[in-house]
Amino acid sequence: MFLVGVGKLYRIGELAKLAGINKSAIDHYTRLGLIEPAKRTGGSYRLYSQEALEKIEFINKCKKNRLSLAEIQEAMRGELSTERAEVNLCMTHASLAIDEALHQLNSIGVRLEGIPNPHINVVRNQAGLLMLKVLAIVELLQMLSQQV
Repeated sequence: MFLVGVGKLYRIGELAKLAGINKSAIDHYTRLGLIEPAKRTGGSYRLYSQEALEKIEFINKCKKNRLSLAEIQEAMRGELSTERAEVNLCMTHASLAIDEALHQLNSIGVRLEGIPNPHINVVRNQAGLLMLKVLAIVELLQMLSQQV
């Protein structure tokens, strides 16, 4: 699931910055056993590997999909129910696809700005309808995840 290997090691502040979270979250995840330091320095600084960063990214995606830390622990230990795991995997993939679609829509919108063409309004309207459909899919996925 996660890459294990030798590579760059990060101090807690570096890891927090790369993961987009604060140092106290790193401490919390370490206490829960979600991540662990690869080693300690002579001055007792914890050093974390790339694997820890990947685990934090996984944790962030799971939290975005409304999994509790207990459920995330279960998932990381392989104890999460198959049904729940499948729903969460679908939600994570859908979430990534939605993020990509939103990025593309925003990119298209920026390129269309200032172009005098009556068809651009049609494209904007279609993009707006697409956004509504995407939001409806997100709501359905969230309802599904609560039922499992």
